[in-house]
Amino acid sequence: MQTSRNTPAIFLCCLVLLGPMMDMALSFNLEKAVQCAEILAIAGGAGLTSAPPIAKKFIGCTGFKATKTKSLDETDVFLLIGSLVQKSIANPSCVMSALSEVKKVVAPHVTKFIAAKCIN
Repeated sequence: MQTSRNTPAIFLCCLVLLGPMMDMALSFNLEKAVQCAEILAIAGGAGLTSAPPIAKKFIGCTGFKATKTKSLDETDVFLLIGSLVQKSIANPSCVMSALSEVKKVVAPHVTKFIAAKCIN
């Protein structure tokens, strides 16, 4: 393998830039990482299972009706999203209601995540 004249310089730059990160790499706690990943997975599952009912209630609250639902191209999708955003802006109480429901679902998991000190 042939090396260029820049190889030693690149290697030294990597050492200078990545050297300070060695302390973090050596202090990595796999057990804590698994615990934090488990909290995030449970939170994601709770969020995904509660998202459809919250979205359905939100769309019902805003009074949004899709004008076209089959064979949508990109323009139709953007127009549909724009229409939903317009209805949402016109009904801020619906937005606040949906956000409070999301908060009820996510808050316990955020509390666990913070209590486990997953973020330094």
